[in-house]
Amino acid sequence: MARNPNKVQALAGSLGLVAVLLTGCAGGHTASEQVLETMPVPAPMAPGMGYSVGDSAQAETIMVENALAGSPEAGYAAEAGAMADASMITAVSATNAREVIVRGSAFLRAPDPLAAASALAQITENAGGFVESRSETRPTEDFAASAFLVLRVPAAQMTATVEALNGLGDVTNVELSREDVTATAQDLDARIAALESSTARLTALMEGATDIEDLLRAERELSMRQGELDSLRSFRAQLSEQVAMSRLEVIIQSTEVAWSQPRTGLLGALQTGWRALVTSGQWLLVALATALPWLVALGLLYWLVRRLIQAIRNRRSTRSLSNIATVHPAEIDIIEPDD
Repeated sequence: MARNPNKVQALAGSLGLVAVLLTGCAGGHTASEQVLETMPVPAPMAPGMGYSVGDSAQAETIMVENALAGSPEAGYAAEAGAMADASMITAVSATNAREVIVRGSAFLRAPDPLAAASALAQITENAGGFVESRSETRPTEDFAASAFLVLRVPAAQMTATVEALNGLGDVTNVELSREDVTATAQDLDARIAALESSTARLTALMEGATDIEDLLRAERELSMRQGELDSLRSFRAQLSEQVAMSRLEVIIQSTEVAWSQPRTGLLGALQTGWRALVTSGQWLLVALATALPWLVALGLLYWLVRRLIQAIRNRRSTRSLSNIATVHPAEIDIIEPDD
């Protein structure tokens, strides 16, 4: 019977850890310190391998338990059982249905894009999906109506939803892509199961621990494992949601001309002249609004300068009049007329 080389390496590593633990008992450090200091950080391996990060996490937790409990000899059977459990989880996951993410896009033309968008949203809701985003452009004199929708449809209803587009207008383009994420999902499931077992064992062990130092070390190990477990659970939930609900982007445009035809002759000239006048008036208002703050500031500055100049002139006039009033009468020459 062929042996799995990864399991053999894992058992060899465990024997090494037990040896370190036994030698640590005779040294200056406690058994739990020796195990925790030599404990490697788990790293993910390729899906399908017999021994992955889940196996490593459970084996390390069992060694911590043995160190804290003071019975390292009991680690062989427990560690082998942990690896067998993780391998069984991987084998069971491999028998499940494949997990595939489906994404698609479609382009269609309809006489009334806004009505077609509303009908498509109703079709999506009836299929058990929902509209993730929706944008609409109403018709104007120069542009026709259009709509853009991002739909999330159950994977089983993706084909039926795409076929339903033919009843809303002329479908000109459809693209579908599939991404198989089965291996990623299996690896995540095995790692999550192993970490859940690891955190449960550490939690139960901490409740009966008596040594403060060992309790703190186990608490740090539990905190690290719990953070990794929460991250993996979040990623697995996102992956499951993408598998369950396919994404479909739909662009709907009008079958009419996208812009109005220009008129010719006298009416066309009048229309062109009127649009030029309106456009010029708009630009004039924009320029006036832009210059208005500057005009107010310059007007206020002009008023202040003028008041200052007027005050200086009034002061000079007052000083001149006062000088004339203080002149002595004898200093004034009287000119008598000639006979």
